[in-house]
Amino acid sequence: MIHIFGALKSLLKPKKLHIDHWTFRLHYRFTVLFLLLFCIVVSTKQYAGEPIKCSKDTREYSVLVETYCFVTATYTVKTALNKTQVSEGAPHPGIYPAQDEKQYRYHQYYQWVGFILFIQAIFFYTPHWLWKIFEGGKISSLLERDTRHLPREEQIKSRDLIVQHLRSRWTKDNLFIFKYLVCEICCFINIFGQMAFLDGVFENEFFCLGFEVMSYYRSNSPIRTDPLLRLFPRVTSCTYRYFGEGAKIRSESVLCVLAVNVMNEKIFLFCGFGS
Repeated sequence: MIHIFGALKSLLKPKKLHIDHWTFRLHYRFTVLFLLLFCIVVSTKQYAGEPIKCSKDTREYSVLVETYCFVTATYTVKTALNKTQVSEGAPHPGIYPAQDEKQYRYHQYYQWVGFILFIQAIFFYTPHWLWKIFEGGKISSLLERDTRHLPREEQIKSRDLIVQHLRSRWTKDNLFIFKYLVCEICCFINIFGQMAFLDGVFENEFFCLGFEVMSYYRSNSPIRTDPLLRLFPRVTSCTYRYFGEGAKIRSESVLCVLAVNVMNEKIFLFCGFGS
């Protein structure tokens, strides 16, 4: 694990020599950088900012309620996602005084978004880390001589010598080539594994998220559900329970604004289209 963290520093340094294909670099270099950037932005908002704001009379109780709702869960009402007008009894999509808790959809993933993005970055970097171990500096030693300043004839001669050397060791280096193919296959397995993982996190609704968003904005139907608000609601409800008079348990429903979901929806929409 320590080796992986140390190797991540090299992602920001431009390299003259490459020991892999550009698609391989796209997998472990740019994707990892984006995921780490998203992780830093979300974590900063979540732990140094105000990811959630809930309505309450006094400031003291407001902080308590916000912390309670953030660490437990907030919810929306499934049947109220299309209700947007005050006349329908829903001030915001998903906010409705439903008594049946089976209609509630609880949202807890936002507590783990920073960790999820960080773990994703590690898995995207792992195939490259394995390839560097397998390669052991062999290809780098062959290509370390910079021939770009040499005449065209010298460049061709140097290239032919490298090709001749590789051909002479073709039968001996079959295992070496096999290791590179294994790392490439690991990239494909990782992509599908990441999509399946996110699909599980978002209750089997991540695979089709991109298509649903495009269909939503292309549709002119007055009755339609925004898929982003369904998965990443910005306004939710929270049931706050506490001891009242006579040591009786009282519950109160409060309205919460999840500002952090404004970023979460765009991050995972980008991940969905990128995959």
